Amino acid sequence: MKNVGVKSYFTEFWNWADVVVLLTAVACICINFYRTFQVEKILESLLAAPDEFANFEKLAALQMNFNYGVAMIAFFSWGKLFKYISFNKTMTQLTETISQSRKDLISFLLMFFIVFFAFAQVGFLFFGTQVYDYRSIGNVCITQLRIILGDFNFYELEAAHPALGPLYFILYIVFVFLILFNMFLAIINDTYSSVKEESQNSANEFEVMDFFRGQYNKMLQKLNIKRDRIADIQSAIVAADANNDSQIEYDEWKEELMARGYNENEIEEAFKKFDLDGNRILDANEQAQMLKALEDEKNAVDKDIGQVENKLGVNDRPTTSRPETRSKTSRGARGRRRAIAAGEEERPETATPGRQKTAVGQRRSGGGDGGKPRVISEVGYQEFTQLSRRVDRMEHSIGSIVSKIDTVLVKLEGMEKAKLRRRETMAALLDSIALADDATEEAKRAKMEALVRDELERWDSESAVSRPGSAVSRPGTSLSRPGTRGSLR
Repeated sequence: MKNVGVKSYFTEFWNWADVVVLLTAVACICINFYRTFQVEKILESLLAAPDEFANFEKLAALQMNFNYGVAMIAFFSWGKLFKYISFNKTMTQLTETISQSRKDLISFLLMFFIVFFAFAQVGFLFFGTQVYDYRSIGNVCITQLRIILGDFNFYELEAAHPALGPLYFILYIVFVFLILFNMFLAIINDTYSSVKEESQNSANEFEVMDFFRGQYNKMLQKLNIKRDRIADIQSAIVAADANNDSQIEYDEWKEELMARGYNENEIEEAFKKFDLDGNRILDANEQAQMLKALEDEKNAVDKDIGQVENKLGVNDRPTTSRPETRSKTSRGARGRRRAIAAGEEERPETATPGRQKTAVGQRRSGGGDGGKPRVISEVGYQEFTQLSRRVDRMEHSIGSIVSKIDTVLVKLEGMEKAKLRRRETMAALLDSIALADDATEEAKRAKMEALVRDELERWDSESAVSRPGSAVSRPGTSLSRPGTRGSLR
């Protein structure tokens, strides 16, 4: 309300609903506190004087009002679900149908109530003194609505009057139920068809399944990145032992992991975690413990990846690497990763045709500071596909713009050539008139008009061939129209 202003805020229905819910909730809270306080007070006085009459009439009335308020809050709260699910085009078909057909519905309701109340007045005057359901106008209206729903007693009308009872009933069924009620359905069906057609041609503002699938994809990518980092550390343990003495000094560990893109804090934290004796050297036992801990963590990550992929389903899985396939990190000349924990032979990473590997992990490339490789994040397959489509659309748009620019340039070039021809023609006309000294004034004028007419006809013919439909070739645009001769004179 502060941002859009009071008038603009109350132009939307749901804002009114929010205000009603808030005010009703505040009133219900106040009633609840007051009721609780009064009940405790009356109970204390009742316990002090058990023979006196306890009057709970006011509290009962407060409780009824409290129930009415809670019912109103529940109704509007459930109604606001339409607002929260309006991101999906299927969910908005009901509200859009009512919104688009409101003018037709208002006109129909006006006609409906005229006919409805006419029958209500007739029914009250005919059967008000004989049939209980027709004893008042309000009861007649309720009875007629029950007739529309199929709840009626025809024999009471027939017993009240053998002729007017059936006639009233039949006319009411024909006009209200068969005609007006079907007109109402026709208005709704026609509007619903148009709304459904529009919704099919428009995209959803927000897809629920796409949202959850995207969240699962993000979770799966994070798990894959975590697994790749674990595998990278496993390979770093073997590569850090440069002198093959089964011991990894902190400097060797730091140099190896910094080459793989880790910062000093991460390196220090990981080293301290497994350097049990604190001598800044990882012996064979400490290395084995580190490898075992990394392998257990990697298995846990693989299990989580399997669970996420099971939730996604086989056809909805993102293009990520298989859980059982270890991601490799390219480092310098080493193109294949080492199987660290299990001591297996080196094997190339494969990808099944239905599940291509997406580079969600971090890989290294040369060209960093000091000759050290630097870590880069590769683009996923889906992101690459979307980017390619956008580039294609951009190239198509640029191509159309370039073609339009070429057309404009060609037209400008033609206009320049036309201007040059006009200048040459005018120069020739002036020269011819100036050289004809022996001719009379009338002869010069007639010769000049003939030259101008010939030149204009030639321009019109050329422009009609080159630019059909242009202003020069249209009738009434040449200089030979009425009034031109007077201007030349």
